[in-house]
Formats: sequence, structure tokens, C-alpha cells
Amino acid sequence: MTDINYEKTLNLAFKMVGRQSRTIAQLRQKLQEKSGANAEVIERVVKRLIELGYLNDESFAYQYSTNKLNIKALGRSRLERTLKEKKVPSEIAKKALNDVFNEQDETELCENALSKYLRLHGKPQDIKENKKLFSHLIRLGFPYDLVIKKIRTIGEIELDEE
Repeated sequence: MTDINYEKTLNLAFKMVGRQSRTIAQLRQKLQEKSGANAEVIERVVKRLIELGYLNDESFAYQYSTNKLNIKALGRSRLERTLKEKKVPSEIAKKALNDVFNEQDETELCENALSKYLRLHGKPQDIKENKKLFSHLIRLGFPYDLVIKKIRTIGEIELDEE
């Protein structure tokens, strides 16, 4: 009976991983919800998928972060928060983020996010609009010091134009 349960759970796990890349913790949780198998069977399935190379938190964290940055300019803290929600262990997430941000400069990403915001909303005309821009960049996960520096450069450009 256990082998039949193991095979069903393994097949379900293959389907889940085939549809969407997952972390080890996410797969465990999904299997507990969907399969009805006991913890021992789920652990055997997870170990088997790790052996076969279908589950790897390090590669998941790196690929997920890289893909997110290719789609949208985000800061380190936002990506770290997202990886934590995906149940990636914090040491693995930090290592992956270090690798990703060695390849892509956070300052450049902040400039890209800033220029996109300015294209859509125009330059801030008053303090209220400046606060909106500031909040937007902070929500994207960029560090406070970098955001302040970038917002100040907008003000300098404005003064140079006059």
C-alpha cells in the first residue's frame, strides 16, 4: 500500500514541478495539501526529486531573482522579501541575491525604475508628488540612501534647466 501511495505522490510531484518551478518547502506544503500522503512518503518523494535534480533551492532562488529583474527593476530588499515568501532559506536567498546583484548594478536598476516612473507620471512638481516617487522606489526595494540620491538628482536637473 505504501508503494502505491509513494508512486501516486511521486507522479503528483512530477506534475507540480513540471508546471512551475518550486522550492523544496513549497513542494512539501503542496504535497501535504493535495496528496493526503503521510510525512514519511512526502519526504521520500522530496529526496527522490532532489536526487534527480528537479528540486534545488539555490538554482530556484538565482533563476527566480534573475527573471524578476529582467521583467521589472527591483531592489535587493524586495527580492529578498519575495524569496522569503517563496520559503527559500535565508542563507540561500542571500547568496543568490549577491550573485544576481554582482551581475546587475542596483544603482542602474534604480535609475531604470526612476526613468519609467518619470515617463509615466512626469517630473514631480511639488512635495506631495516627490513623496509619491520616494514611496514608489522604496516599495520596489531600493535602499533609502540610493533613493534619496536619485530624487535629488532630479531636482538638480530641474534647476539646471531653468
